[in-house]
Amino acid sequence: MKYVQRLYSQTRLAKELGVCVTTIKNWCEFADMKLPKRGGLFSCLDLELLACFYVANRFLRVAQVDYQQEVVSRGGIKLYVREVRRTDLYTFLTEFLTLEEQDNFFVKILVDKLKEEQANESVSSSTAA
Repeated sequence: MKYVQRLYSQTRLAKELGVCVTTIKNWCEFADMKLPKRGGLFSCLDLELLACFYVANRFLRVAQVDYQQEVVSRGGIKLYVREVRRTDLYTFLTEFLTLEEQDNFFVKILVDKLKEEQANESVSSSTAA
């Protein structure tokens, strides 16, 4: 995933997104993740979890306080989008968001992840055949 290959500290991630460090801390709390230790870096998984929270909150209008119950308890953002929006996450991100919204750092992370998963599925199905 090309957008998560760089290493991000809280400060660098906040700068990338144009928000303050406190906002990153709050997002981590609402996404039920631990912040990296002082001077530590977010892992790829951390960035994916933050991306799921951000997309749910910003583009799917899930209230921060409801995220755990509405999205996580349903099995994650993919299942939430399938149940609530009646589409798949990739279609939602690439067809229902504007080009400007698709350019969001977290949206790019999820699109990259989904493309990577699709590529892995095609390789698996072609080797199984």
